[in-house]
Parts: sequence; C-alpha cells; structure tokens
Amino acid sequence: ATRFLEIGPHPVLSTLGPACLTRSDLRWTFSLRRGTPGRRALMEGLAHLYEGQLDPDWSAVHSVSPRRRVGLPTYPFSLAGRPD
Repeated sequence: ATRFLEIGPHPVLSTLGPACLTRSDLRWTFSLRRGTPGRRALMEGLAHLYEGQLDPDWSAVHSVSPRRRVGLPTYPFSLAGRPD
C-alpha cells in the first residue's frame, strides 16, 4: 500500500505514520479533523489525494451539493493597487 486514508475524529495516525514509514512515495490523508467542519476537512483530504496524483470521482463528491464551472481570466493579473 502507498496511500493511507485515516478515518477517525482527528488525524493522529496521519501525523505519526510518516515518522514511522519514511518512503517518499507514501501518501497519508485524513478524513476528519477536530475543530474543522466535516465537509471542509473532507474536501481538504480529497485535495491532498488529488495533489498525490489520485483522481477522486468529483461528480460523486459534488452530487450532494452540485457545483458549476466558472471561467477564469486568461490574462495575467495582479491584486496590487486593489482597494481595501
């Protein structure tokens, strides 16, 4: 196994695991984190999996609360000089 998903109320093993198994190809991910709303913690965990070259089934993830794609600018832009 190279991917580990901790299912529990707080990422204890996801913190300790990398200290025990130090191979660089291992990925440790949590599903919940104390003090973080459940959906946010889940999305952060999915983002971490995505960063590790895994592709979650996003349509299943967003089926409960559908999302829509939005276009982003195709030109470089800066927030410098933006009014507060």
